[in-house]
Amino acid sequence: MKGLDKSAAAFLERLATSAPAADQAPTPKAAPASSAVRGQPFPSQVARAHLKHIGGYLDRATQERVVLLKTRLKLDNSELLKRAIDSLWADEEARRVFSDG
Repeated sequence: MKGLDKSAAAFLERLATSAPAADQAPTPKAAPASSAVRGQPFPSQVARAHLKHIGGYLDRATQERVVLLKTRLKLDNSELLKRAIDSLWADEEARRVFSDG
């Protein structure tokens, strides 16, 4: 192969010998195990169909608190958020019930 350095020529030679012949069909690759069958939702999508996603952007200190609370309480993000909202709701309800106004 005129005009190519040795490494380029070796690369092209390996490429030519490793390519399948034109009359051979390429072997199909298996789909990853986690992919859903076309037209059907992932199992996690079915499990969360009736739920609403709520997200937020948290500063570093709050992120660290979330991680520590999740670890200590053995909760996932959704369970931790629900627990925090339930606690805040109870506090607000008590404040409303016992307020003078």
